[in-house]
Amino acid sequence: MFHISINRHSATIRYSSIHSESIRTIIPIGLYAMNGLWYCPAYCTVANQIREFRVDRIKEIIEEKPYAKGKYPIPSSIQEYLETLVVGNDYHIKIQLTDIGIKRCETEFLLARGLKTFATGGGIIDMEIRHTTLNWVADYFLSFGNNATVLEPVELIELMKQKTYKLYQHYCK
Repeated sequence: MFHISINRHSATIRYSSIHSESIRTIIPIGLYAMNGLWYCPAYCTVANQIREFRVDRIKEIIEEKPYAKGKYPIPSSIQEYLETLVVGNDYHIKIQLTDIGIKRCETEFLLARGLKTFATGGGIIDMEIRHTTLNWVADYFLSFGNNATVLEPVELIELMKQKTYKLYQHYCK
């Protein structure tokens, strides 16, 4: 995938999502890692829009070829894509962190931009996120335990409560 992305080629792939397997032609924008997984944002000719593909779910690259430049509305670089991904004002999140929580957030591209540390210890994430990111944020901070306290928004707090309750039901039958 790296070679295809660097050369700005299109690729026909066999992709296996949670729900199904499909054949898609994509034009990769680049690659990035987040929370231990590699992602390839790409223009998908089936959906006619940019989609995120997990690299570990690409089962086969069937064909690779150059594509017509300027034909598809895609960012010119992975950096440009990630900057637009971060910008969003659907939700304002505020999450109080311990020193351990800060260490974990410093390496996450999405969260590091909103991270503020305090001279007395600890810190806070205070930033805007897109609606599509809320579920990932909930999953990410559930693993922090007492090292993170979600202050805002109510939607994130409620989502985390729901996820915690489902886990409780699963493990405490």
